[in-house]
Amino acid sequence: MVKKPTKKRNNKTASKKSKNIKKIFKAKVLSNTKSKISKVAPLTKSEAKIIKNIASRRVKPIEINNQLNTERVLVGEVTHFYPHIDVAVVKVKKEIKLGDDIIISGHGNHVEQKVYSMQMDHQPLSIAKKNQEIGLKVAKPVKDKDLVYLKK
Repeated sequence: MVKKPTKKRNNKTASKKSKNIKKIFKAKVLSNTKSKISKVAPLTKSEAKIIKNIASRRVKPIEINNQLNTERVLVGEVTHFYPHIDVAVVKVKKEIKLGDDIIISGHGNHVEQKVYSMQMDHQPLSIAKKNQEIGLKVAKPVKDKDLVYLKK
């Protein structure tokens, strides 16, 4: 059996890459939650590579919307949306009542409204309880996996 010649790695390029990585990312901070002491540990090669790739991308700063800063409680998740009747199917995680102010957000959408119509099995509801799937009339289109919050 004949062995194929193996390519030798160019040590100069490998050392340049590792020096650049070490220059840019010398250490990472690990925080100890109990004692609030921060320790410095060196980056592994795989972590440095990932961080370098992330740092090279241009990320636009997220605009903070004042409406998002209001106190809110997660009450459900949209599982389906029917656009022709503007109804979202919501898997309820906490109790929702008629007249509650809710926020539906996710996928770049942000809808604030009052709960003015809820149904389960084509019967109107006044209170939706945990683990029920309800139909909720919405003001604007929403998407699957959008989260429903109760506005306080």
